[in-house]
Amino acid sequence: MLNGIGEFVKTNVVIPARLGSYRFPQKSLTKILGIPMIIHVMKRAELCDFIDNVYVATPDDEIADCVFKYGGNAILTETECKRGSDRVYEAYKKVGGDVIVNLQGDEPLVTPGMLKIAIETLLDDTSLSCVNLFRYINHEEAKDKNESKVVTDPNGIALYYSREPVPTTWLGDNKIKYKAEVAIMPFTSKSLVDFSKLPFGELEEIESNDMLRFVEHGRKVKIVESPDLTLSVDVPNDIEKVELLMQNDDLFNLYS
Repeated sequence: MLNGIGEFVKTNVVIPARLGSYRFPQKSLTKILGIPMIIHVMKRAELCDFIDNVYVATPDDEIADCVFKYGGNAILTETECKRGSDRVYEAYKKVGGDVIVNLQGDEPLVTPGMLKIAIETLLDDTSLSCVNLFRYINHEEAKDKNESKVVTDPNGIALYYSREPVPTTWLGDNKIKYKAEVAIMPFTSKSLVDFSKLPFGELEEIESNDMLRFVEHGRKVKIVESPDLTLSVDVPNDIEKVELLMQNDDLFNLYS
C-alpha cells in the first residue's frame, strides 16, 4: 500500500496464537461453523487490500499444521513470550515489514474495514507508536474481567487499560459508555522494535495488557472506534455468540 506521501509501505499482519491459554486452552483450534477460529481470523485478514502478507506466529506445531492445511503461512516462534506483541516481534525479525499489525487470534469477526482504519490512523500521525480499536459496551458488560477497558484523553490517546469497569461508577451513574479494547494493533517497524526493548511494565503485568507497556513508558497509543460490529472470543461461551453473528456475515461466504 501507499502512505500519505505516496511511498510504498509493506504491511504484514501477524496473528499470535498458542495453545494452553488459561481461560480457554484450545481456543485457537476451536471450530466456529466448522472452521478453526485461527483460520477465520487469517482468512478474513487476507481479504483486506491494504495487507501484503498474513502470518500466524505460534510455538505450537498443531496450530502451524492447521494453518498450512488451509493454505496459510505459519512462523514457529519461541515457546515463552511475555505478550502477544513479543511473539509478533519474533515473527517480524523473520519476515520484516514497514507496518506490522498485531491481530489477535481471538478476533474471528475482524473485517478489512477494521484493519484499514487502524493502519491509516497510524500512517497519518508519525507521533504514534501504535493504534488500538475499541467498541462501546454498557456497564454490565464492563464488569466482565475478560474485557479490557480503556480510558483516553480528549484526543483519543490511551491513558489506562483495566480489567475493572473504568471510569468508575462510584457516584452512582452507570450509564457510562465504556470502551472495550478490540485487539487489532498496528505498529511501525520502529515502534515494534521499541516495544521489544522496553522493560516489562508493572501495570502491564497487573492488567495483562500489551499496550500498557507503551502507556507506562510515555508512548502514544491512539484509540479509534471500530467501524464494524465485532466480538472477541475469551471463554467457551463466546463461541455460540460469534456463530450467531457470523451466520449473517457476508465475509464468511467469501472463504467458507
